[in-house]
Amino acid sequence: MKALLLAAGCGTRFHADGKGIPKPMARVAGKPLLEHALEHVRDHGVTQIYINLHYRPSAIQNYFKDGLHWGVKIQYSHEPELLGTAGAVKKLRRELDDTFLVYYTDNLCSCNLAKMAAFHKEKRALATILVSVSYDDLAGGVIRCDEEGRILSFLEKPTDVVPGERLENGGIYILEPRIMDYIPDGGPSDFSKDIFPHLLRSGEALYCYRAEGYVRGIDTPERYRNLQRELHKGTLTEEESGRR
Repeated sequence: MKALLLAAGCGTRFHADGKGIPKPMARVAGKPLLEHALEHVRDHGVTQIYINLHYRPSAIQNYFKDGLHWGVKIQYSHEPELLGTAGAVKKLRRELDDTFLVYYTDNLCSCNLAKMAAFHKEKRALATILVSVSYDDLAGGVIRCDEEGRILSFLEKPTDVVPGERLENGGIYILEPRIMDYIPDGGPSDFSKDIFPHLLRSGEALYCYRAEGYVRGIDTPERYRNLQRELHKGTLTEEESGRR
């Protein structure tokens, strides 16, 4: 399986802590978030990796180069204009010609990707979304699914979040190449806002896979600080152990 690591965003909400670097290059536990993501997919057998670039691309390319140091092969997809999460996939439609993985690299995750891929195959899904139980009161993409894991509704970053347990988009997808049929050509599009709602309306097989261990985002400075505190206290390791 191939993987696209999404790293093109400008991170405008994050620069207060990121000091102008690309958000995926923010350091967590001594290394960039993007490096954590790369090692995560590599450790589950994915060695053909694509990384999309836009904001300060040299900071990423100069660090990772061709990926040989990590035992993977990296190819870069440059976006002069941001294409969005789905548009980035469509740009690589010739390369992503079999079941593939998309990974938002402003996340830190310990999910078993091999189990997620097996679930995706078992359900014969067009798209499988990693979900996790909400861990703070900041709104992510809220997902509702049935007992079999089939997604019933998808609401991207609602403004009126009700306190309590909810399933949120974990920022890792396993997709079939046929999803390209739903992504428009020649412009930006987003999975959460555009493509997934369209798939639901079309009756396509869209499933969620509940993460083991932890999923944490650093899409805001507040979440980045919270993650650093959790790492310092060791509570992320405790959470992962408790879910095995």
